Amino acid sequence: FETTYIDKTLWDIDNDGIEENCVLGYGPTSGLFTFSVSVTEMGFPKPDYFTTYQSEWMDISFVKSDDGKLRLQGVTQDGRVRLFDIALRDGNVILSENGEELSFYGMKNN
Repeated sequence: FETTYIDKTLWDIDNDGIEENCVLGYGPTSGLFTFSVSVTEMGFPKPDYFTTYQSEWMDISFVKSDDGKLRLQGVTQDGRVRLFDIALRDGNVILSENGEELSFYGMKNN
């Protein structure tokens, strides 16, 4: 689905016992930092979940936390480390930090 990506991993993100392709991609903008997160069932060409975000610039990647969960890690320009929980809802990938959801770029993205 995406030809270029920032990071990708296989993870059972929806807890159905089957690993999904989880991909961080570049967003559709120039001059704004945007990125996409997609989750695709193995063997299927189109993502089941896809969301684009806008945030402060961060060096982003997937990380496995000490509690065994997959999270998105962002390191800001001033060196702060932000850690986002990943959830799935209504066709979107929901990123939240300390219970506060990161805003989508634009409207619903599916």
